[in-house]
Amino acid sequence: MKFQERKITLKDGRNCILRPTTPEYAEQMIEYMKKTPEESDYLLRYPDEVNFTVESEKDILGRLYEDPYSIMMMLVVDGKVAGNGSINGIGNKRKICHRCSLAILMYKELS
Repeated sequence: MKFQERKITLKDGRNCILRPTTPEYAEQMIEYMKKTPEESDYLLRYPDEVNFTVESEKDILGRLYEDPYSIMMMLVVDGKVAGNGSINGIGNKRKICHRCSLAILMYKELS
């Protein structure tokens, strides 16, 4: 889903930018997906299971950006990706179109 980026001042005074995760960030997102599983046992995959190519990740991020029922966003603090969040619709049938999945994760060092 497309949305305007937003600047936020954190409690410690650092600036944070909340922006859509677009295909241009594919390489950074792959690095993020490889590093964050090492910091938490509660993620869906292990680092060695992250086997996306930059091109395949660009395709995924492009489709999410254009999908009106999904939103993926990233937090950038001090010029670095600090976190990622997504909300994805889980169906387009009337009985379940109000349901979604939610995921939020931040690097330990920047949280």
